[in-house]
Amino acid sequence: MAVLAAVAVWELVADPASAVYPRDYLVYPLGVRAYSMAETGTADATDVANIAYNPAIPALLSSIQATWGHSYSTYLLADIELEGIAVGGGYRRAVGESITLGGGAAFVYAQEEFGSKGWEGLDPAEWDDYDRNLGLVLAGMAGYRDVVDLALGLGVKHQNAKYNKDDEFEYQNIESTVFDAGVAIEARPIRKGGYTLVLSGGFAYQNFGGTIEEECGPHNPCFSGAGESDPPEFRRYGAGVRFASPSWSRADAKFETCLPVVTAAVNFDVRDMVRTGRSRDLASRVSVGGELGVFRMLFVRGGFIYVDANDDPRPELSDLKEATYGFGVAITWRRYHLRFDYGRADEEYASKPIERWGLSLDIGL
Repeated sequence: MAVLAAVAVWELVADPASAVYPRDYLVYPLGVRAYSMAETGTADATDVANIAYNPAIPALLSSIQATWGHSYSTYLLADIELEGIAVGGGYRRAVGESITLGGGAAFVYAQEEFGSKGWEGLDPAEWDDYDRNLGLVLAGMAGYRDVVDLALGLGVKHQNAKYNKDDEFEYQNIESTVFDAGVAIEARPIRKGGYTLVLSGGFAYQNFGGTIEEECGPHNPCFSGAGESDPPEFRRYGAGVRFASPSWSRADAKFETCLPVVTAAVNFDVRDMVRTGRSRDLASRVSVGGELGVFRMLFVRGGFIYVDANDDPRPELSDLKEATYGFGVAITWRRYHLRFDYGRADEEYASKPIERWGLSLDIGL
Protein backbone atom coordinates (compact mmCIF):
# COMPACT_ATOMS: atom_id res chain seq x y z
CA MET A 1 0.00 0.00 0.00
CA ALA A 2 1.44 3.31 -1.05
CA VAL A 3 1.09 6.27 1.29
CA LEU A 4 0.27 9.43 -0.60
CA ALA A 5 0.08 13.06 0.39
CA ALA A 6 -1.00 16.19 -1.43
CA VAL A 7 -0.79 19.91 -0.91
CA ALA A 8 -3.90 22.03 -0.84
CA VAL A 9 -3.74 25.66 -1.90
CA TRP A 10 -6.25 28.43 -2.45
CA GLU A 11 -7.22 30.28 -5.59
CA LEU A 12 -9.44 33.34 -5.22
CA VAL A 13 -11.24 35.39 -7.85
CA ALA A 14 -11.59 39.13 -7.45
CA ASP A 15 -14.89 38.82 -5.60
CA PRO A 16 -14.05 37.14 -2.25
CA ALA A 17 -17.67 36.45 -1.41
CA SER A 18 -18.03 34.23 -4.49
CA ALA A 19 -14.73 32.45 -3.94
CA VAL A 20 -15.88 30.57 -0.86
CA TYR A 21 -18.24 28.46 -2.96
CA PRO A 22 -17.07 25.00 -4.11
CA ARG A 23 -14.98 25.48 -7.23
CA ASP A 24 -13.64 23.11 -9.86
CA TYR A 25 -10.84 21.88 -7.57
CA LEU A 26 -11.10 19.01 -5.12
CA VAL A 27 -10.94 21.04 -1.91
CA TYR A 28 -8.21 23.22 -3.41
CA PRO A 29 -5.36 20.61 -3.36
CA LEU A 30 -3.41 22.34 -6.11
CA GLY A 31 0.25 21.24 -6.05
CA VAL A 32 3.12 23.67 -6.50
CA ARG A 33 4.43 21.71 -9.50
CA ALA A 34 1.09 21.77 -11.31
CA TYR A 35 0.52 25.41 -10.41
CA SER A 36 3.75 26.49 -12.08
CA MET A 37 2.67 24.50 -15.17
CA ALA A 38 -0.54 26.53 -15.58
CA GLU A 39 -2.66 24.14 -13.50
CA THR A 40 -2.50 21.40 -16.15
CA GLY A 41 -3.02 18.22 -14.14
CA THR A 42 -6.13 16.50 -15.50
CA ALA A 43 -4.11 13.91 -17.44
CA ASP A 44 -0.85 14.00 -15.44
CA ALA A 45 -0.64 10.91 -13.21
CA THR A 46 2.87 11.57 -11.91
CA ASP A 47 1.89 13.80 -8.98
CA VAL A 48 -0.63 12.91 -6.26
CA ALA A 49 -1.54 16.58 -5.86
CA ASN A 50 -3.25 16.37 -9.25
CA ILE A 51 -6.28 14.76 -7.62
CA ALA A 52 -7.36 18.39 -7.55
CA TYR A 53 -8.15 18.03 -11.24
CA ASN A 54 -9.02 14.36 -11.62
CA PRO A 55 -9.97 11.84 -8.88
CA ALA A 56 -8.76 8.94 -11.06
CA ILE A 57 -5.11 9.97 -10.60
CA PRO A 58 -4.25 7.90 -7.46
CA ALA A 59 -4.86 4.57 -9.21
CA LEU A 60 -2.13 5.31 -11.79
CA LEU A 61 0.59 6.32 -9.33
CA SER A 62 3.46 3.85 -9.00
CA SER A 63 5.31 5.33 -6.03
CA ILE A 64 4.83 6.46 -2.46
CA GLN A 65 4.49 10.24 -2.36
CA ALA A 66 4.27 12.85 0.37
CA THR A 67 3.88 16.54 -0.36
CA TRP A 68 3.59 19.58 1.88
CA GLY A 69 3.09 23.08 0.58
CA HIS A 70 2.32 26.66 1.52
CA SER A 71 0.61 29.44 -0.38
CA TYR A 72 0.39 33.18 0.18
CA SER A 73 -1.71 35.47 -2.00
CA THR A 74 -2.53 39.17 -1.90
CA TYR A 75 -5.63 40.44 -3.69
CA LEU A 76 -7.48 43.71 -3.83
CA LEU A 77 -9.58 42.96 -0.75
CA ALA A 78 -7.87 40.10 1.01
CA ASP A 79 -4.68 38.32 2.05
CA ILE A 80 -4.91 34.53 1.72
CA GLU A 81 -2.61 32.08 3.49
CA LEU A 82 -3.21 28.34 3.30
CA GLU A 83 -1.58 25.00 4.09
CA GLY A 84 -2.88 21.47 3.59
CA ILE A 85 -1.99 17.79 3.57
CA ALA A 86 -3.54 14.55 2.40
CA VAL A 87 -2.82 10.85 2.98
CA GLY A 88 -3.88 7.81 1.05
CA GLY A 89 -2.67 4.75 -0.79
CA GLY A 90 -2.44 2.90 -4.06
CA TYR A 91 -1.72 -0.69 -5.06
CA ARG A 92 -1.54 -2.71 -8.30
CA ARG A 93 -0.60 -6.25 -9.23
CA ALA A 94 -0.43 -8.49 -12.29
CA VAL A 95 -3.32 -10.86 -12.95
CA GLY A 96 -2.10 -13.43 -15.46
CA GLU A 97 0.42 -12.54 -18.15
CA SER A 98 -1.34 -9.56 -19.72
CA ILE A 99 -3.63 -7.86 -17.21
CA THR A 100 -2.83 -5.55 -14.28
CA LEU A 101 -5.45 -4.52 -11.72
CA GLY A 102 -5.13 -1.98 -8.96
CA GLY A 103 -6.74 0.71 -6.85
CA GLY A 104 -5.94 3.88 -4.99
CA ALA A 105 -7.31 6.25 -2.36
CA ALA A 106 -6.41 9.66 -0.99
CA PHE A 107 -7.65 11.85 1.86
CA VAL A 108 -6.97 15.59 1.95
CA TYR A 109 -7.38 18.31 4.56
CA ALA A 110 -6.78 22.02 4.06
CA GLN A 111 -7.40 25.20 6.02
CA GLU A 112 -6.99 28.73 4.79
CA GLU A 113 -6.81 31.93 6.78
CA PHE A 114 -8.58 34.86 5.20
CA GLY A 115 -7.48 38.37 6.19
CA SER A 116 -9.70 41.27 5.13
CA LYS A 117 -7.93 44.46 4.14
CA GLY A 118 -10.85 46.36 5.53
CA TRP A 119 -14.38 46.55 4.23
CA GLU A 120 -16.37 49.53 5.40
CA GLY A 121 -17.18 49.29 9.09
CA LEU A 122 -15.08 46.14 9.69
CA ASP A 123 -11.88 45.72 11.65
CA PRO A 124 -9.92 42.76 10.17
CA ALA A 125 -8.08 42.18 13.46
CA GLU A 126 -11.34 41.32 15.24
CA TRP A 127 -12.53 38.71 12.76
CA ASP A 128 -12.12 34.95 13.10
CA ASP A 129 -12.12 33.75 9.49
CA TYR A 130 -11.37 30.26 8.21
CA ASP A 131 -12.22 27.88 5.41
CA ARG A 132 -11.78 24.18 6.28
CA ASN A 133 -11.92 21.55 3.57
CA LEU A 134 -11.96 17.74 3.57
CA GLY A 135 -11.78 15.43 0.58
CA LEU A 136 -11.72 11.68 -0.06
CA VAL A 137 -10.84 10.00 -3.37
CA LEU A 138 -11.28 6.34 -4.34
CA ALA A 139 -10.01 5.00 -7.67
CA GLY A 140 -9.46 1.75 -9.55
CA MET A 141 -7.42 0.83 -12.61
CA ALA A 142 -6.86 -1.91 -15.19
CA GLY A 143 -3.85 -2.25 -17.48
CA TYR A 144 -2.87 -4.36 -20.49
CA ARG A 145 0.71 -5.57 -21.02
CA ASP A 146 2.13 -2.44 -19.38
CA VAL A 147 1.22 -0.59 -22.56
CA VAL A 148 -2.21 0.89 -21.73
CA ASP A 149 -3.66 1.75 -18.29
CA LEU A 150 -7.21 2.95 -17.65
CA ALA A 151 -8.37 4.39 -14.31
CA LEU A 152 -11.73 5.52 -12.89
CA GLY A 153 -12.12 7.61 -9.76
CA LEU A 154 -14.73 9.18 -7.50
CA GLY A 155 -14.16 11.98 -4.99
CA VAL A 156 -16.31 13.57 -2.29
CA LYS A 157 -15.43 16.96 -0.79
CA HIS A 158 -16.83 18.93 2.11
CA GLN A 159 -16.33 22.61 2.82
CA ASN A 160 -17.04 24.57 5.99
CA ALA A 161 -16.30 28.29 5.73
CA LYS A 162 -17.02 30.79 8.50
CA TYR A 163 -16.39 34.52 8.51
CA ASN A 164 -17.30 35.51 12.04
CA LYS A 165 -16.46 38.20 14.58
CA ASP A 166 -15.21 36.98 17.98
CA ASP A 167 -16.78 33.51 17.46
CA GLU A 168 -20.20 35.08 16.99
CA PHE A 169 -22.18 34.78 13.78
CA GLU A 170 -21.76 38.20 12.17
CA TYR A 171 -20.90 37.85 8.52
CA GLN A 172 -21.24 34.59 6.59
CA ASN A 173 -21.39 30.81 7.15
CA ILE A 174 -21.13 28.40 4.22
CA GLU A 175 -21.24 24.59 4.22
CA SER A 176 -21.34 22.24 1.25
CA THR A 177 -20.77 18.62 0.17
CA VAL A 178 -20.26 17.77 -3.50
CA PHE A 179 -18.76 15.01 -5.66
CA ASP A 180 -16.19 14.61 -8.46
CA ALA A 181 -15.84 11.75 -10.96
CA GLY A 182 -13.01 11.20 -13.41
CA VAL A 183 -11.29 8.90 -15.88
CA ALA A 184 -7.60 8.81 -16.89
CA ILE A 185 -5.71 6.80 -19.50
CA GLU A 186 -2.03 6.31 -20.25
CA ALA A 187 -0.43 4.68 -23.31
CA ARG A 188 3.27 3.89 -23.83
CA PRO A 189 3.90 3.55 -27.56
CA ILE A 190 7.69 3.79 -27.16
CA ARG A 191 9.72 1.88 -24.57
CA LYS A 192 12.88 0.93 -26.41
CA GLY A 193 16.59 1.58 -26.07
CA GLY A 194 16.08 3.44 -22.82
CA TYR A 195 13.69 5.96 -24.39
CA THR A 196 10.17 6.24 -22.99
CA LEU A 197 7.21 8.11 -24.45
CA VAL A 198 3.91 8.30 -22.55
CA LEU A 199 0.68 9.70 -24.00
CA SER A 200 -2.03 10.54 -21.47
CA GLY A 201 -5.60 11.77 -21.41
CA GLY A 202 -8.13 12.63 -18.74
CA PHE A 203 -11.67 13.80 -18.12
CA ALA A 204 -13.39 14.89 -14.91
CA TYR A 205 -16.87 16.09 -13.97
CA GLN A 206 -16.73 18.18 -10.82
CA ASN A 207 -19.09 19.50 -8.13
CA PHE A 208 -22.15 17.37 -8.85
CA GLY A 209 -24.74 15.77 -6.57
CA GLY A 210 -24.57 18.28 -3.73
CA THR A 211 -25.85 21.57 -2.37
CA ILE A 212 -24.56 24.78 -0.78
CA GLU A 213 -25.98 25.94 2.55
CA GLU A 214 -25.40 29.62 3.28
CA GLU A 215 -26.30 31.91 6.16
CA CYS A 216 -25.70 35.65 6.11
CA GLY A 217 -25.11 37.99 9.02
CA PRO A 218 -25.92 41.69 9.38
CA HIS A 219 -22.59 42.79 7.91
CA ASN A 220 -23.04 40.76 4.71
CA PRO A 221 -25.89 41.56 2.30
CA CYS A 222 -25.42 38.12 0.63
CA PHE A 223 -25.97 39.53 -2.83
CA SER A 224 -26.12 35.93 -4.06
CA GLY A 225 -28.96 35.14 -1.64
CA ALA A 226 -28.98 32.99 1.49
CA GLY A 227 -30.36 29.47 1.87
CA GLU A 228 -29.79 26.30 -0.17
CA SER A 229 -28.53 26.35 -3.75
CA ASP A 230 -26.85 24.21 -6.39
CA PRO A 231 -23.06 24.46 -6.73
CA PRO A 232 -21.34 25.37 -9.99
CA GLU A 233 -20.50 22.26 -12.04
CA PHE A 234 -17.52 21.84 -14.35
CA ARG A 235 -16.15 19.57 -17.04
CA ARG A 236 -12.39 19.26 -17.34
CA TYR A 237 -10.48 17.75 -20.27
CA GLY A 238 -6.76 17.09 -20.37
CA ALA A 239 -4.02 15.64 -22.57
CA GLY A 240 -0.31 15.24 -22.01
CA VAL A 241 2.97 13.91 -23.39
CA ARG A 242 5.91 12.76 -21.24
CA PHE A 243 9.37 11.80 -22.48
CA ALA A 244 12.42 10.32 -20.77
CA SER A 245 15.84 9.70 -22.30
CA PRO A 246 18.13 6.75 -21.52
CA SER A 247 19.31 6.68 -17.92
CA TRP A 248 22.63 7.26 -16.26
CA SER A 249 23.36 4.55 -13.71
CA ARG A 250 25.78 4.09 -10.86
CA ALA A 251 25.92 1.26 -8.36
CA ASP A 252 28.21 0.19 -5.54
CA ALA A 253 27.81 -1.25 -2.06
CA LYS A 254 26.32 1.92 -0.59
CA PHE A 255 24.88 3.83 -3.52
CA GLU A 256 22.59 2.78 -6.33
CA THR A 257 20.63 4.99 -8.65
CA CYS A 258 19.28 5.10 -12.18
CA LEU A 259 18.39 8.57 -13.46
CA PRO A 260 17.14 9.62 -16.90
CA VAL A 261 19.44 12.26 -18.32
CA VAL A 262 16.57 14.37 -19.66
CA THR A 263 12.85 14.35 -18.90
CA ALA A 264 10.21 16.54 -20.51
CA ALA A 265 6.45 16.97 -20.20
CA VAL A 266 3.81 19.06 -21.97
CA ASN A 267 0.23 19.20 -20.69
CA PHE A 268 -2.93 20.80 -22.06
CA ASP A 269 -6.13 21.42 -20.08
CA VAL A 270 -9.57 22.83 -20.86
CA ARG A 271 -12.14 23.62 -18.17
CA ASP A 272 -15.75 24.29 -19.11
CA MET A 273 -18.57 25.43 -16.82
CA VAL A 274 -21.69 23.27 -17.06
CA ARG A 275 -23.85 25.13 -14.54
CA THR A 276 -23.04 28.41 -12.83
CA GLY A 277 -25.18 27.89 -9.72
CA ARG A 278 -25.29 31.08 -7.64
CA SER A 279 -21.57 31.70 -7.70
CA ARG A 280 -19.66 34.01 -10.02
CA ASP A 281 -16.89 31.59 -10.90
CA LEU A 282 -15.08 32.10 -14.16
CA ALA A 283 -16.80 30.39 -17.07
CA SER A 284 -14.07 28.60 -19.05
CA ARG A 285 -10.31 28.22 -19.05
CA VAL A 286 -7.62 26.97 -21.44
CA SER A 287 -4.16 26.11 -20.06
CA VAL A 288 -0.91 24.82 -21.47
CA GLY A 289 2.18 24.03 -19.40
CA GLY A 290 5.50 22.26 -19.62
CA GLU A 291 8.44 20.96 -17.61
CA LEU A 292 12.07 20.17 -18.49
CA GLY A 293 14.20 18.11 -16.11
CA VAL A 294 17.88 17.17 -16.00
CA PHE A 295 19.00 14.05 -14.05
CA ARG A 296 15.80 14.43 -11.96
CA MET A 297 17.74 17.08 -10.02
CA LEU A 298 16.78 20.36 -11.65
CA PHE A 299 13.37 21.15 -13.13
CA VAL A 300 12.25 24.28 -14.97
CA ARG A 301 8.53 24.87 -15.53
CA GLY A 302 6.23 27.36 -17.18
CA GLY A 303 2.73 27.81 -18.51
CA PHE A 304 0.00 30.10 -19.75
CA ILE A 305 -3.70 30.36 -18.84
CA TYR A 306 -6.44 32.08 -20.80
CA VAL A 307 -9.79 32.61 -19.06
CA ASP A 308 -12.94 33.38 -21.03
CA ALA A 309 -15.56 34.86 -18.70
CA ASN A 310 -17.91 36.47 -21.19
CA ASP A 311 -20.87 35.69 -18.94
CA ASP A 312 -19.36 37.56 -15.99
CA PRO A 313 -20.93 41.00 -15.50
CA ARG A 314 -17.66 42.47 -14.19
CA PRO A 315 -15.58 44.00 -17.01
CA GLU A 316 -12.32 43.39 -15.16
CA LEU A 317 -12.94 39.61 -15.35
CA SER A 318 -14.27 39.36 -18.91
CA ASP A 319 -10.95 38.33 -20.46
CA LEU A 320 -8.03 37.23 -18.26
CA LYS A 321 -4.55 36.02 -19.09
CA GLU A 322 -2.07 34.55 -16.63
CA ALA A 323 1.56 33.45 -16.89
CA THR A 324 2.98 30.86 -14.51
CA TYR A 325 6.54 29.71 -13.93
CA GLY A 326 8.65 27.91 -11.37
CA PHE A 327 11.42 25.43 -10.67
CA GLY A 328 12.24 22.34 -8.66
CA VAL A 329 15.49 21.14 -7.06
CA ALA A 330 15.75 17.49 -6.04
CA ILE A 331 18.02 14.90 -4.46
CA THR A 332 17.72 11.22 -5.39
CA TRP A 333 19.15 8.32 -3.37
CA ARG A 334 18.16 4.79 -4.29
CA ARG A 335 14.36 4.72 -4.27
CA TYR A 336 14.00 8.07 -2.48
CA HIS A 337 13.42 11.34 -4.29
CA LEU A 338 13.15 14.57 -2.25
CA ARG A 339 12.19 17.71 -4.16
CA PHE A 340 11.70 21.39 -3.31
CA ASP A 341 9.24 23.21 -5.59
CA TYR A 342 8.63 26.90 -6.09
CA GLY A 343 5.84 28.37 -8.22
CA ARG A 344 4.81 31.88 -9.12
CA ALA A 345 1.99 33.40 -11.14
CA ASP A 346 1.31 36.85 -12.54
CA GLU A 347 -2.47 37.13 -12.24
CA GLU A 348 -4.23 40.19 -13.57
CA TYR A 349 -6.65 40.37 -10.63
CA ALA A 350 -4.01 39.94 -7.90
CA SER A 351 -2.25 42.87 -6.24
CA LYS A 352 1.15 41.22 -6.78
CA PRO A 353 2.53 37.89 -8.04
CA ILE A 354 1.27 34.84 -6.14
CA GLU A 355 3.97 32.62 -4.62
CA ARG A 356 3.74 28.96 -3.62
CA TRP A 357 6.39 26.58 -2.34
CA GLY A 358 6.59 23.10 -0.93
CA LEU A 359 8.48 19.84 -0.35
CA SER A 360 7.73 16.47 -1.95
CA LEU A 361 9.01 13.02 -1.07
CA ASP A 362 8.68 10.24 -3.64
CA ILE A 363 9.54 6.64 -2.75
CA GLY A 364 9.65 4.23 -5.69
CA LEU A 365 8.02 0.82 -5.39
